[in-house]
Amino acid sequence: VISDEMIGAPMVNHVSNLMVFNGPSLNKFIDALEPGGNLFINTSVVKERPTRTDINIIEIDAGTIALELGSSKCLNLVMAGAFVGYNEGVLPVENCIQTIFKKLGAKRPEMNPINEAAFRKGVELGAAARK
Repeated sequence: VISDEMIGAPMVNHVSNLMVFNGPSLNKFIDALEPGGNLFINTSVVKERPTRTDINIIEIDAGTIALELGSSKCLNLVMAGAFVGYNEGVLPVENCIQTIFKKLGAKRPEMNPINEAAFRKGVELGAAARK
């Protein structure tokens, strides 16, 4: 949750962090990433890599991790966790977990353990990539 109000079309010209889940998104948005920015790539789907040398590339095999945890549907939480882990202090991990429980667990509480594990694994991978 990034706003209390509806976000119609969150389009921007320049970003410092970019998360891509597929090849077309990489190609469409890579030029919006500022020099020194962070590119989070879901390597289970995105096979190509940008040629830019002025950005940080954080490779996360989110699809494989999600399947190992029991649900391909949680790959977005692996990626979100990687963002939080890499950008230390951007959001408190425990607050994120509580929000996941509240927003996603309200409809499917049986997914809470998998969703939490996915997010925490992402945090771990993001923190490791920062070092």
